[in-house]
Amino acid sequence: ITLVAAVAVVTLAVVLATFVDATAAQVDHATTVSAGQTLSDVAATQLPRLPINDAVARIQLVNGLNTSQVHAGQSLLIPAMP
Repeated sequence: ITLVAAVAVVTLAVVLATFVDATAAQVDHATTVSAGQTLSDVAATQLPRLPINDAVARIQLVNGLNTSQVHAGQSLLIPAMP
């Protein structure tokens, strides 16, 4: 991921956090990151109705992630969509 993309994702997460109370986020389910999978891959698979940037930001918020780095075997909470 490029520095510009990382900054954009973090900025989006901060902006989204001002509108969404992360502590009140409803969790739909959990998923496990597969080998070679990125956070964008998880977001596209798990939240296909959202634009990738929004889905990534929501997953970061519900999991308290300050980076887009994930690793195989990592468990991620997937937020419920209204």
